[in-house]
Amino acid sequence: MEDLWQQNTNLRIGRNRELNLLTSYLESSEGTVAVIKGVAGIGKSYLARCYAEIHKNKYSNVARWRGYNLPQSFQLRPNTLLIIDDADEMDNGVIERVQRANTDIKIIVTGRNLKKITADKFLDLNLQAFNMNETLHMLKICTNAEIDIDRVALDLYIKKSQGNPAILSLIIGLINKIGLSSVNNLIYEPDIMRDSGIVLPPEKKIETSSMFSIKTDVSNINDRLMRYIAENPSYMYQLTSRDFEEMMAKLFATLGYSVKLTKKTRDGGKDIYIAKKNEIGEFLFLVECKKYAPNHPVGVEVVRNLYGVMGMEKTEPTGGIIATTSYFTRDARQEIIDNKKGYRISLHDYEYICGLLKKAYLEN
Repeated sequence: MEDLWQQNTNLRIGRNRELNLLTSYLESSEGTVAVIKGVAGIGKSYLARCYAEIHKNKYSNVARWRGYNLPQSFQLRPNTLLIIDDADEMDNGVIERVQRANTDIKIIVTGRNLKKITADKFLDLNLQAFNMNETLHMLKICTNAEIDIDRVALDLYIKKSQGNPAILSLIIGLINKIGLSSVNNLIYEPDIMRDSGIVLPPEKKIETSSMFSIKTDVSNINDRLMRYIAENPSYMYQLTSRDFEEMMAKLFATLGYSVKLTKKTRDGGKDIYIAKKNEIGEFLFLVECKKYAPNHPVGVEVVRNLYGVMGMEKTEPTGGIIATTSYFTRDARQEIIDNKKGYRISLHDYEYICGLLKKAYLEN
């Protein structure tokens, strides 16, 4: 179980209606299971924590597990509030099994889709993006200074954040760090952001060794933006899949590799070629990028697919890398161990990429 009280939940920003619905349902005699759904960063776990903090004195215990590591069986005290976070990978029938083993408990489940919930009755809360009033309220409540945002700027804040509280929190962090006027300049500045995420500066060619005859076609992401992502890695979730590929290509180039980014069209398991030459020899790696939500793990099929692509490559690559903004399932990691592929395939999850960003942009 994890510490439930790591983050401040006193504000309950923009979710009073959903919080009231959740409270009314769980306080009723028939209210036993509440399901909170929505896209990444929309505030599912936050809403569950708000409810738990406000009503913790009504329960004998508050327990929290993540769906992908929920034990097969466990015993809870009566009158326990059980929160199951990131439950998309949870097997069918888990809720019923928990209820049979534990009487007199309340359950809150969070996730993106949660199609496997088969309880007889449950509250279904589907969280939506913040509207203009909720966005303005969050900006006013969470910033250290008085907020005076004109309608055009507010529309841009909503457009850039898509009404997503997690993205808004990044903007608020910038406002508190560098000031509202500076952030407004970034919002309006065309070479920093674009409608789909970010604007990339002109292409820069990087030559590789003659053995591979690869030239980069990476449009380099602005170094200032890369440093910002290194300091605020959760910004990766705001990027499009293509932006994430370009970010990884830029990162590998900064770390000293020669890079080629493949075309935007689907290429069958490889997004980037990276090459390096040293005193030992010349090495070529294929990189497959998976820009997933934090609760959407990369499965074993992606590992198998990359290994198959490597086998068909005429260039005979030294190895392969799977880079993701999420994490890898146990089966994906076990596949590499069982088939002794550890020397050929490397798994770069969110935490590992954060470390590379730190090394490339914050330690020099």
